[in-house]
Amino acid sequence: MATRKASPTRTRKPAVKVRSAEEPAAVARPVTASVKATVKSEAGADTGQGQPLRRPELVDRVVEVSGMKKKDVKPIVEAMLHVLGEAFAANEEMILHPLGRVKIDRQKDAGNATVIRARIRRNANAVDKAKDPLADPEE
Repeated sequence: MATRKASPTRTRKPAVKVRSAEEPAAVARPVTASVKATVKSEAGADTGQGQPLRRPELVDRVVEVSGMKKKDVKPIVEAMLHVLGEAFAANEEMILHPLGRVKIDRQKDAGNATVIRARIRRNANAVDKAKDPLADPEE
C-alpha cells in the first residue's frame, strides 16, 4: 500500500487588513484626471490589454496636456480623427511623429465594416526625444 505524503497546509490571507490602534486611517483623496490617465496607460502598457482609449478620454488627455479649454480642443480632435479615418480608408501611408510610420498592409470588407490591418513602426526613443510634445504656435 502506497503511503500518501501530507500536503503542506496553506494559510489564507485575511480578506480585510486589520489596522492597529496606532496606525492612522487612510485619507480618501479625489482621483484627478492625470492619475486616471496614468493608471489607464500603465494598466495595458505591458500586456497590451486594458480599457481602450475612447474619444472622450482622448479629448480629456489633450486638454490636460495642452492646457486649452475643452470646448476648443474637442472640434480639433474630432477633425483630426476624421482626417485619419479618411487616410486609412484611402490606404495612405502616414508618417506622424512621435506616433510613427503607419503603413496599411491590407483591407477587407466584412459586412458592415472594413477590417484594416496596419503596421506601425515607431522609433524606440520617439517620445523621449520630443522635449515638448506640443507643436509650435506658428505651425
